[in-house]
Amino acid sequence: MFIPPLERHLRDTKRLDVVWDEYIQDSLKESTREERGKGVQRKVSGSTKIPGNWKNFLGDQMNKKELFAFLTSKIESFSRPPTKSVCVTSGQAVSACKLSVPMDDCNHKEADTRIMVHIRHALEHGAETLLIPTVDTDVVVILVGLFFDLVTIQPSCDFWIHLVWG
Repeated sequence: MFIPPLERHLRDTKRLDVVWDEYIQDSLKESTREERGKGVQRKVSGSTKIPGNWKNFLGDQMNKKELFAFLTSKIESFSRPPTKSVCVTSGQAVSACKLSVPMDDCNHKEADTRIMVHIRHALEHGAETLLIPTVDTDVVVILVGLFFDLVTIQPSCDFWIHLVWG
């Protein structure tokens, strides 16, 4: 079984990119997160129940790391048609791609800038229509700032941004 929302997206596209944040010890952002307080750490696995307090669960960076690793392993093991590509950036590695031109590893820490690396790669290799679902308004700001640079790569491209509020 694949992750149902991703499976639905993959029906209507040739390429699906999944990008996670990277949580680095002793970084400036990590010290800010620590000041906010920690959530409750739980082991993440296929048999773990979904936490009742999702915000508290996500308050612990180890939960996020384990969740991203678990979801990445599920995405990587998914059997998909040969005409479909799925790229996952987890940690610094880009994996599970069935692309004619593979992506280099990505050392950006934030998902919002990692998304731009994926967008650039897709445009450089023929993508013309991109749907970018995000919960982060920073992604929109960065896209607006890079728009003219990106359209020089693929002048006929269309960008669709879906802000997912949850």
